[in-house]
Amino acid sequence: MNYYINLIKNSISVLFLIFIFLGCKNTVFKPNTYANKSSKIDSTIVADSAFEAQIMPFRKKLDAIMNRKIGFTKVALTKTEGESLLGNFVSDAILEKARTISTQKVDIGAVNNGGLRSPLPQGSITVGHIFELMPFENELVLVDLTGKQMKQYFEYHIGKKLHLSNTKVRAKGKILVEALIGGIPLDTMKTYTIAMSDYMATSEPPFIKTLQTKKLNIKFRDLLIYYFEEKTAKKDTVNPIISGRLVFE
Repeated sequence: MNYYINLIKNSISVLFLIFIFLGCKNTVFKPNTYANKSSKIDSTIVADSAFEAQIMPFRKKLDAIMNRKIGFTKVALTKTEGESLLGNFVSDAILEKARTISTQKVDIGAVNNGGLRSPLPQGSITVGHIFELMPFENELVLVDLTGKQMKQYFEYHIGKKLHLSNTKVRAKGKILVEALIGGIPLDTMKTYTIAMSDYMATSEPPFIKTLQTKKLNIKFRDLLIYYFEEKTAKKDTVNPIISGRLVFE
């Protein structure tokens, strides 16, 4: 008897759920009304004094960190889509630092134009300037490419927004005419090591995503801060030049 009672109860429950499902299936819920409002954020907005008092200790600590001077540039460092002072400076710093950290030979430093988010002004450089330049958490990695892959890498980036150190790449239209690494013509039988960001190592060209990377456990941002500090310790200033390393005719 209990078996049949339970069976009836279960059947009723299933029928009830089916009824609810079918009843809701065609129901369309729409808002009765909606409204939006834009608020302009500018200098006319009065700061909340109580909130300001709460965050002031943290702001002072942050300002002390960000306003710390770490170096000096003789010229303003700006970027363009081709060779630029900022691109040359950063790619050179990447290569120099990678060679210091790694025990293996590093041939090229590379940085994409989109990764350079802000120019560096002429004169004193602060930690805050580097955070504006490199706001992302990108880390430095090494990627090994065969000579053939290196040629493909250069060909893929002809005319694109890429900055390289220790190289001279010349192209006419889409044709690679010359590729020098360390002043020596590209050898398709050799293997080359590039220092770049972990983002670039999983980006373009497509084949680079399949290659193994070696992490050097340093963020791009920290790399540049240390680079400036080391230059300052040597009483040196940053003064990059346009050297003809990227020539697109």
